[in-house]
Amino acid sequence: MVEAKNSLMKERLLAIGIEPKTVDNIIKNDKVVANFEQVLDMAGVKECPKEKGNLLYALTTKGKNLHKEVLPVFVKMIVENKWSRIQQIDAGVDFITEKNQKVGKDYRVTDSELASFEAFTGVGVVVTPEQIDQFVGQAFKDKADQIEAKKHDFNFSGLMTAIRDQHKWADGALVLAAINKKKLELLGEPPASDGTRKKNNKMSTEDKKKAKEEKKTEDEPTIDITTLIGRDVDVGNTSEILAKHRAATGGKVVTRFPPEPNGYLHIGHAKAIRFNFEVAKQYGGYTYLRYDDTNPDKECKEYIDHIAEIVGWLGYKPIATTASSDYFQELYDIAVRLIKKGLAYVCFQNKEDMSHYRENKLNPPTRDHSVEWNLKEFEKMRTGQYEEGKATLRCKIDMQHDNPNMRDFVAYRIKYTPHPHSGDQWCIYPTYDYTHCLCDSIENITHSLCTLEFEIRRESYYWLLKAADMYQPFVWEYSRLNITNTVLSKRKIEKLISNGLVTGWNDPRLHTVQGLKRRGYTPSMINDFCENIGVSRKGNENYTSVKKLEFFARKELDANAPRVFAVLEPLALNITNFAEIEKKEITAPVFPSDPTKGSRTY
Repeated sequence: MVEAKNSLMKERLLAIGIEPKTVDNIIKNDKVVANFEQVLDMAGVKECPKEKGNLLYALTTKGKNLHKEVLPVFVKMIVENKWSRIQQIDAGVDFITEKNQKVGKDYRVTDSELASFEAFTGVGVVVTPEQIDQFVGQAFKDKADQIEAKKHDFNFSGLMTAIRDQHKWADGALVLAAINKKKLELLGEPPASDGTRKKNNKMSTEDKKKAKEEKKTEDEPTIDITTLIGRDVDVGNTSEILAKHRAATGGKVVTRFPPEPNGYLHIGHAKAIRFNFEVAKQYGGYTYLRYDDTNPDKECKEYIDHIAEIVGWLGYKPIATTASSDYFQELYDIAVRLIKKGLAYVCFQNKEDMSHYRENKLNPPTRDHSVEWNLKEFEKMRTGQYEEGKATLRCKIDMQHDNPNMRDFVAYRIKYTPHPHSGDQWCIYPTYDYTHCLCDSIENITHSLCTLEFEIRRESYYWLLKAADMYQPFVWEYSRLNITNTVLSKRKIEKLISNGLVTGWNDPRLHTVQGLKRRGYTPSMINDFCENIGVSRKGNENYTSVKKLEFFARKELDANAPRVFAVLEPLALNITNFAEIEKKEITAPVFPSDPTKGSRTY
């Protein structure tokens, strides 16, 4: 019944232009589905352009607190094409909120006030390209001296923000085009020193390699991790912070297994689970199971439940099961604190521009804006006043640093996707780089153990904790598990599933833990294999033969699986000379490697 209802809802959402990926996330949240159904029923539309569909979707989140008699007015504005952008929904909510505060009760939009409501939300307001050119021209004129002095280094993003604040119903894309045109007319092409765009705007690997080589300094731990367990490792904590940390842990070793619930666990995760739990157990400590659930676009309850099941199936019990989302308020408070210290700022660069600036070590336009400005803009992000991808909060570190991860990584981004844990409470979500180290510190993790691809993030890990005046765990990276002739990447497994090459995450041909379980592997087989291969820093390009995993399966089966004789596909025969054949009995051991365990006779 539930599946049929979800299937019907999925069809309705696809028909109004909602992206399939977004639809999959919507139908996982019963509350959002109920809100959306209410809006769609009011709208009475079966099909519509995706622009209108996205507005209806935005209304399910932004209008969730509207009175039941006010919501139809909002729906009508969208259906009748009076509203064409999310900012108009925001303005409508502001209008109703202001009226509620004045009236002191739930406000209704009466016929006499409808004209005021429409005017406040920009209904009928058309800002022509000619008007936009005038706005931009006047803005350039007002800032002529500063533009002349700074040339291409002038804060043109701030100029656009100012124009949009004054003329909020102007098309943002047209405003940006007018600014770029005016800038080109006035200043010409940027000089070569500003850097040239590459055809591929992905981050160059040269910086990563260089940073990795430079990290191999004298302070790099080259000894085995177990020699560092059980004693304090000096990573720069003050005596006060360290004393507070010890009081919380009782001096015990504390580790964590931090999976992202965006797929099923594979045997590489089994290695990480064993390492974290066994290290803590060996030294009388404990381990957290913490979900790294900062990206609601990819996470769902199915994966959350699966991870908990597999950790238990492998034989491990965490001291507590937590999630990054448990600390969203605390993480947000830390972000505000960083802004006030001048160590974080709001950036309006799109993904392409941000990549370009980072590759060429250029300071973003809003990097040096005031604390007050950044606090105001971050609040706008938090309250849903910007579209997805419009703004981010970045840590202010060093754009000229050799380590690309130190070039002002993104701390918060805007996502209007309901969260499987926190629901629709937030529309800004922290990134992994921001969240991971802070949660480690909040939970008083003593040893943060992760695979070598995260080594480049160690520097930013410690920078952020120092900037926030928080406890710093000891970080140690080890080689991830690679197995010959085996796909372990969740991204690649997901592609195999979507292309129909395997039946799902639990396909027995895959080396997901669930797939191995279906194939007949036991927890002890997997754990013995992980213990045998050990943990080292040999690099991520080393491969372990799949035959070694199979060896531990055969070893256990040899000791625990009794042998039997069976005819799987019997064939009926009529033996005419059976009486002439001498009867013989054949005895075989039940366990060939240990005849003392008994035998069977045929």
